[in-house]
Amino acid sequence: MKALESPLVSSVVGGVAFLATWLFTLLSAAPSIRPAAAPAKTIIAPDGTVVAAPSHPVESWVYYNPEVDLLMKELKSERKALATKEQELQALADRLKAERTELDQVAASVKKMQSEIDQQLTDIKAEEIPNLKRLAKTYSTMTPAGAAELLSKLDDVPVVKTLAVMKEAEVGPILEALTRMGPTEATRAAALTEKIRLAKQPAATKGKP
Repeated sequence: MKALESPLVSSVVGGVAFLATWLFTLLSAAPSIRPAAAPAKTIIAPDGTVVAAPSHPVESWVYYNPEVDLLMKELKSERKALATKEQELQALADRLKAERTELDQVAASVKKMQSEIDQQLTDIKAEEIPNLKRLAKTYSTMTPAGAAELLSKLDDVPVVKTLAVMKEAEVGPILEALTRMGPTEATRAAALTEKIRLAKQPAATKGKP
C-alpha cells in the first residue's frame, strides 16, 4: 500500500490511464474523421460517351487511353488510304502499258505504210534531169504504140523517171497504148500512173522536157 502511495507510482498509473483514455477516444471518433472518398474519375470512350475509369488497378496494356486509340485509328486510316492509292497506281500502270502497246502497234502500222509508200516513190535527182529530158524528147517523137513497146521492156524506175519529166499530153497516149498490149501491161500501166504521180522531182522541171 505504501508503494501505491509513492509519487512515482502514482505518476505512472496516471500516465497509463491517460493514454488509455486518449486511445479509446481516438478510435471512437475515427469513422467520422476519415477523409472523404475521392470522386470517381471518368474517361471519354471512342464513341464520345463518358464512362467511369476502372477503380481497381489494371495492366497498362488493358487500360484504355484515348490518345493511343486515336493514334491507332489514324494509322489504320492511313494504311487504308495507302492501299487505295497503291491500287490506283497499279490501275494507272496497267492502263499506260495497254496504251503503250496500242501506240507501238500504231507506230508499226505507220512504219509499214511508209515503207510501202517509199517503195512506190521514185526520187528524181537534179543531175538526172538533163539525161531524162533527152530520153523524154526521143519518146515524144515516136508514136505512142512504138514508145509503149519500147518502155514495156524497161524496168519501172527508168520508165517512171522518163515519163515524169514529160508533158501529160504526151504521157497519156503512151500509157493508153501500153494498156492495149494485154492485161498484164494494162495492170502495169495503172501502177505506172500512180508511181508517176508520186514521183519526186524538182518542181521547175516537171512536165518540161
